Amino acid sequence: LTATIRRTASADRTVAVQNAAWLQKHMSPYFFQAMSDEDNALTLLARELSQLQDNRHLILADREKRLVIACVNRPGSLYETLRKVGEREISYAMFSHSIASMPGMADELEVQRFEFDRRQNQEIDLKREVVIPVSLVRKVRSELRWSFPDFDLTKLDRLLKILWLNNENYLRMSPASRIAWLVWLFERGNASGGLFLDMVNVERDGRIETRVLFAVGNPPQEEFLLQLLEVFNRLGIGIRRAYCQTISNGIHPYFLGAFFVQTREGGPLLPGTQLAERLERELCTTQILSTSSYSYENFVVQGLMSGEDASLVNAFISFCHTSLAHNQPERFGLEDVQRAFYDHPEMAQLLVRFFRTRFDP
Repeated sequence: LTATIRRTASADRTVAVQNAAWLQKHMSPYFFQAMSDEDNALTLLARELSQLQDNRHLILADREKRLVIACVNRPGSLYETLRKVGEREISYAMFSHSIASMPGMADELEVQRFEFDRRQNQEIDLKREVVIPVSLVRKVRSELRWSFPDFDLTKLDRLLKILWLNNENYLRMSPASRIAWLVWLFERGNASGGLFLDMVNVERDGRIETRVLFAVGNPPQEEFLLQLLEVFNRLGIGIRRAYCQTISNGIHPYFLGAFFVQTREGGPLLPGTQLAERLERELCTTQILSTSSYSYENFVVQGLMSGEDASLVNAFISFCHTSLAHNQPERFGLEDVQRAFYDHPEMAQLLVRFFRTRFDP
């Protein structure tokens, strides 16, 4: 037994070194920056990567406030993981894919990292003294001048302090360029009244990806990230990399997300196309369609309707209830009107089609 273990350990060391070289070559440099505080997880990934030939998941870290998983990249894999995570409040999420199939496999690697350490509003005290490294502030300021010349640099100190109070570790281990993007996205969300979306094509390793930046002030409290991933999954848009945070500005939560995506066929999501316009409408609809509503769970998740159409059905229900209950409140309660729509989705779909024929555009 001892000899067998010794031979196996020697072989495992050789494989681990080979896998480490493969990871270095085929994972984004941003992945290693985002995992720079998880040396043990990276070591485990290199040592056990081949386990994904027989297992769907490999747990790299599982602690009270952090979960890191490696898995086979399959359509909807992120969405399925979030459904299993459940009601835990996610403060930070990072997803990253390899750019090639894993050794001895036909599938790419996917690594998912979740943190559950969301700050409460009362914890974000802007009067509190914090020491942000001067070198970091200087680098971020320089990046903002270069990438966003129209950015009002007088806002930098306040925005950076809010981000620091929410997740100091993230700012310490992230490159100045990414922090600059985060500051800019946070400012754009504020300037846009709490809802900002930007889509642009970027090149990485010789192929085009689409960067989707999304900022939401006071987003739905439960399963918001799950709802966003459901949109991407339903529209056939694959997430290659993503960095998402839910922070507090001291008054209410704020969602800041950067998604690097391609279509499931491997092509870019071209801004201005019908698919890009659908994505924009569906992402914005997440603000008014609750994941706990009957329309979402039975119409959207089941594939009967888009999120936009389901929210329109909810509006129909409210309109009909208001109109009918005004004259006969005892006969037309809200549940009666809801049941009429929920029990007959084909009629709801027909009404949506009539509505669009009349009002769109």
